[in-house]
Amino acid sequence: MYAQAAGATLGPDTELEPSAQTADAVAALRMVDIVVVGDVQALGKVQQAVGARGPARAQLRWSWRADFLASDVLVPDAGDARARCVIDLSRATLARLYFADAAAQRFLIRDLQLLAGLDELAKEELAQIIQASLEALLENTAAGLTREQVSRVMREHADPPHPLRRAVAAAATTSEQPSAASARRESSSPWSVDVFYAAQSYARRVAAAHGPGAGLTLRWPRRAPRISGWLTGQYWLPQRFEGELVGAKLDTVALRAGMSLERQFAERVAVGVRAGLGFDLVHVSPRTNAPERVTLTSEHWSSPLVVCVALRANFQLSRLMSVDVSLLADADFNHRHYDVQAPNGRNVVLEPWPVRPGVSVGLGTP
Repeated sequence: MYAQAAGATLGPDTELEPSAQTADAVAALRMVDIVVVGDVQALGKVQQAVGARGPARAQLRWSWRADFLASDVLVPDAGDARARCVIDLSRATLARLYFADAAAQRFLIRDLQLLAGLDELAKEELAQIIQASLEALLENTAAGLTREQVSRVMREHADPPHPLRRAVAAAATTSEQPSAASARRESSSPWSVDVFYAAQSYARRVAAAHGPGAGLTLRWPRRAPRISGWLTGQYWLPQRFEGELVGAKLDTVALRAGMSLERQFAERVAVGVRAGLGFDLVHVSPRTNAPERVTLTSEHWSSPLVVCVALRANFQLSRLMSVDVSLLADADFNHRHYDVQAPNGRNVVLEPWPVRPGVSVGLGTP
């Protein structure tokens, strides 16, 4: 958010003729940009405090921002400003002032404690700091910090999220949550849904099992780490394999349910683990390329029990959407294999791996 106020012309009177006075005064003025960061009402208070106490022969151009941007200080000015001042009032008890020349090569940083807020005494001190610092920056080409020094100070004294930014976000979402992490923790609904695509290794003759799925999660609020119960269903794209005499087509629906633990590691990042049980509902359709030599069993269903675990990372993109990335593994509770009965005994045609690692990527609600 950005707003600009009318400039105020400052400087001593001259004795030129009225027409010449105006032209010469404008030509001699040095433009100074002043950016006030914080509550929009603070812009008028600071303008009133500074009044006519700027540097000689200077015109002050005022603007306002809700959030502090380092580029306002560190990026060279592409316009007509000779210097700039950024006044960060996002903290209730501290005003931090950044001063930079037009080339963004010389800088000054000043702090002013606001123990009683922006009262009359604080406004007087603020005006004195602005006047003295701008005069030093404009008149003394050797004064100030270097770009490297001011960048280091900014990193060492990084500010927390601005209260105004939290207020704007709350108004935009018609809620009271100050951050994405709080929105995740205090969501009005404990339920979340997601869609995903997962793939995992399967067997020697069938390299992978993969397909789309959907999930439903119920979270228990106000716990750290957060405990959730979850349920997923996934359709695997048809799998086909061919042996010397027989083969089969497998159509599978993978059902899983379990519990998860999730901990917040950053404002928009959570990491957790999942564990559960489920069934692979497999429709088996036997096939042969030698019907005169082989008698096929009829199509049938099987439902092997599966144990599943996953390491899961959640990245919240917005209040309504998040991305999930999981590293997963399935293991059969009982060994699974598909056989053919031959005169000389039973031969294994397909034998899924006992442990099948995979990956899943999905979109869901936070």
